[in-house]
Amino acid sequence: MMEPDSPTDYLAVAGELVIVGDEPDGNSVRFRADDRSRWTRIEEQRRPVTLAADGTTQLRLEGVDAPEARLGGTAQPLGVEVREALLARLGFSGVEYAAPGSNRVVAATPATVRAVILTRMVETTGRPVSYLLLDGGIGGSPADGSTVALDQALLERTVNAWLLRQGLVYLLLYGSNPPQQRAWLQAMAAAARTAGTGVWMQDVTEVFKLDGPASIGPSGQLVFPKLFRRALDHLHDVDHGFDGSLVDWLLAHSGPGPGDENDQVSVAGADPIRLSELLRHDGEKVSLSVDLLDLVFVEK
Repeated sequence: MMEPDSPTDYLAVAGELVIVGDEPDGNSVRFRADDRSRWTRIEEQRRPVTLAADGTTQLRLEGVDAPEARLGGTAQPLGVEVREALLARLGFSGVEYAAPGSNRVVAATPATVRAVILTRMVETTGRPVSYLLLDGGIGGSPADGSTVALDQALLERTVNAWLLRQGLVYLLLYGSNPPQQRAWLQAMAAAARTAGTGVWMQDVTEVFKLDGPASIGPSGQLVFPKLFRRALDHLHDVDHGFDGSLVDWLLAHSGPGPGDENDQVSVAGADPIRLSELLRHDGEKVSLSVDLLDLVFVEK
């Protein structure tokens, strides 16, 4: 049995980041592996890695959730700014989009950026859950195809850690993430929140007003992106006849299968409960009863 503080092994996959022709956001980008056979070696596969015709796959960056740059015709405060900060950190410049307000990239310099991902799981949508290292960075990168013990020092070098330390993203933890890593990531997010940087300057997830998309849109209030996505779907259904609060909507979308939007979540290590049990929707006010940094979601 693994000791609690033992580093967890990850597969290192070398390749390149690709944004031209894609719609990157603040916590996900496309990646083309140098050797596609690496994908079959990932330890836990809830489904095979989904590959596009150009050989790229969408990564899900472990531990982070960025404000949405565009979702369902709207966005969140800081969504575009966080996306641009990530692209600059990755080394892309001169990024051009298809049209004002579009997320589709039509040009960038350079066309691709070398990188290495560390992964041990493919989620149900076919995205490798990954820590991202820029190839050639300080300390070098693990060899392609090698098995790497992800300790705190290596995690600190990842783009994921940089996003959290800068306060550009929210912490998003799942039970599939090893406990020691969750503690390291929580500490980074807590430090950024204490410093009041990035998203933490505007976050109102604890109590916010929900009276239409504009209230949580680009000029509205900034809330935890996972909750924003649920709230936006609720508002869409209200416009199409659903009669009930956000809590009612979550309860109506509970159960096994892909239609389950009422996430199972553990709070500070307790047994999992439903997201609806942590929320109160009274009139136009929605409140969350627990600390965001204590949430650990159950992987679907």
